[in-house]
Amino acid sequence: MSESGSRPRRAIWLILSVCLNVVLIGMLVVGMMRAWHHKQEATGAFSTLSIIGHLPPDRAAAVQKIIDAHTPRMNQLKNEALQSRLAARKIFASPTIDQEAYRKAQEGMRAADDAIEVEKLSQMHDISTVLTAEERKAIVDRANHQGRIVPVSRE
Repeated sequence: MSESGSRPRRAIWLILSVCLNVVLIGMLVVGMMRAWHHKQEATGAFSTLSIIGHLPPDRAAAVQKIIDAHTPRMNQLKNEALQSRLAARKIFASPTIDQEAYRKAQEGMRAADDAIEVEKLSQMHDISTVLTAEERKAIVDRANHQGRIVPVSRE
């Protein structure tokens, strides 16, 4: 009798184990898809990851040096942008919003975002100085192919 009583218990544990495995596999697939999607977003033709990925190792090392030189400033600017957003949220969440203070906070957010863009452009300028004409053309061709930057036709 004890054997027949343990069979349903074993079956329950087996079913539970299979269900948990299916859930875990599903979670892994979703995580991998999200990571792949994030990487796709970060790998536009003009992204530093894409540029490095399409260069031979010795040329990629030169670009990486430039990226490394800009990283501390980029981190500082990103931190300042985060702080400006947190300051604006604090004003926005207050029971009585001070419109002038909120306007100034929004201006601070815009200025912080602009500073990040200026630094990115400076980094791209520095990268352009170490790339050959063929490498730069390949980047533009990839961008045009990806549809990220479409040439404007002049009629």
